[in-house]
Amino acid sequence: MKKVYLACILVLMFSYSFSQALETFSFTGALNANGWITHSGVTPGQFQTINTASECGYSLYFNGLEASNGNRTTYVAGNSEDVNKAITGISGTGYFSFLLNVPSTTGLHINTAAGDYFIGFGGGAGTPMTSLASRVFIKAGATANTFVLGLTNNSGAGTNTTWNTTEYPCGTSILVVIKLNVSISPISASMWINPTAGISEPVANTLNSSGATPLAALASIYLRQSGTATSGTGNLQLDEIRVGSTWESVTPACTQILTWYTDTDLDGFGNPSTSIQSCCQPAGYVSNNSDCNDTNAAINPNTIWYADADGDLFGNVLVSQTACTQPIGYVQNSTDCDDANSNVNAFGTFYQDFDQDGFGNATVSISNCGQPAGYVLNATDCNDTIASINPNATEIADNVDNDCDGLTDEGFTILAWILDSDQDGFGGNDTLLSILSPGINYVLTGGDCNDTLAAINPNAPEICDGIDNNCNGSTDENLPLLTYYADIDGDNYGNNTDSLVACSQPTGYVLTNTDCDDSNSAINPGATDIPLNNIDEDCNGSDASLTPLNLGMYQFAGTIDCATQDNAVTTQPTGATFSLFSGTGTNCSAGGGVF
Repeated sequence: MKKVYLACILVLMFSYSFSQALETFSFTGALNANGWITHSGVTPGQFQTINTASECGYSLYFNGLEASNGNRTTYVAGNSEDVNKAITGISGTGYFSFLLNVPSTTGLHINTAAGDYFIGFGGGAGTPMTSLASRVFIKAGATANTFVLGLTNNSGAGTNTTWNTTEYPCGTSILVVIKLNVSISPISASMWINPTAGISEPVANTLNSSGATPLAALASIYLRQSGTATSGTGNLQLDEIRVGSTWESVTPACTQILTWYTDTDLDGFGNPSTSIQSCCQPAGYVSNNSDCNDTNAAINPNTIWYADADGDLFGNVLVSQTACTQPIGYVQNSTDCDDANSNVNAFGTFYQDFDQDGFGNATVSISNCGQPAGYVLNATDCNDTIASINPNATEIADNVDNDCDGLTDEGFTILAWILDSDQDGFGGNDTLLSILSPGINYVLTGGDCNDTLAAINPNAPEICDGIDNNCNGSTDENLPLLTYYADIDGDNYGNNTDSLVACSQPTGYVLTNTDCDDSNSAINPGATDIPLNNIDEDCNGSDASLTPLNLGMYQFAGTIDCATQDNAVTTQPTGATFSLFSGTGTNCSAGGGVF
């Protein structure tokens, strides 16, 4: 909770000087939902409080200043929102103070730029609100990871920023006090950075009265976030905005400084040898100093120690004491079920070791004080019936998980075994992955293109049978080849126009190709050519002719029918000659004359 002021204290404060804790951020969520009014910007509600761990709980802290235990508000680089909160009762000269922490220079203008302003007094309240005075500016310092602050008296014409040249490190909270005197012309603004709280007003670090525009009233405090994600007001954190009419009202000193002790092991007990004094409890510190071992959270004044009468380092839960250091004869654990017997200590779960290989069966167990015979503490045996199978065994190639690691035959090469159905030494297409051979019908060599015939395999000789005997993808390769000719008429003489090449004689084919008529078995080179019938029976390219015979002088009369009177001659004419020819089935009569 934030500070609570008793009524009598408030009366005294108002009698001394007007002051008000304008904002302690004791809420969560958006500022414009908790007393602040958005008067400008792109998106209302971008100002939010944060309640993550900080220097003083969730709040910022400055040494010597009255502590705060609430949340803090945050600026986000690139956001655009202006908010204000009304103040009353201040005229002439007003003061406000705030705690500022700049986590990084992300989003700030570079050191050579003009910077951006983020807080100040407003001449009005609510919306619209355009009269802005005592503007506090910020930009990155010349040194890496630092920032600087500047000040103007108002926002009117002729205003120039006065910069404080001190560079402040990012990540460290500072106290900023602003004073604005509006009763003079031009109005005058003053700024102090990290003054000592609780003292009289010192000389200001920075002064500015450059602008001539007056301020109608000290009516509000405004917060402004503007610019882009790389050039603007950046990522800031603000806390404890105090407003008053005097210096003392906005710089209250811590009235109760306490000693805090480091709690490195976070056990709630502090280290008496390491401490700091602060109004606020810093992160990692506690108010007590009773830890005897700040590196071990298990050792502190609340540590429970248990009697170990039998010296087996297991304690008796029924006999204990608390102490920061270990008493003699005591231990931290309380699991001894028989503190009179050092061989029997903690209750435990034991697992049956049936095969006595030192490894237990996870499915058979008992809970017992001390280890029973035939039982062990571990449950890692994957086969409690065979002693050679356990986590310490050596894996062998036997299709068994010998070492109980969930893997079978690891470390051995898995082979592709191929079924050899015809047992010719070559497998076909059926493959089985295994380390060991699945059986006598499995081999490691494949390539058999017909696993049903042992005579067909990659090592078989190729023979002339129209089959790929050696499984090389070709048929009857590398065998003597002859050209065979079709013998349709079956006279053993082939047709030169109808042939094929083969390593053996196909049916209906012969090696000769001299048949000139493969449709007539009487016509071939071996046939007798009949003269003068216009048929080349012997395929020599021409019909045979007759050879004349001198048969003497014969006389004949009538006609000769060659179909019935072959070579018939009747009366020989006196002094006649004729040529004799024979034939069948032809009327060779020429009506008489010489033949």
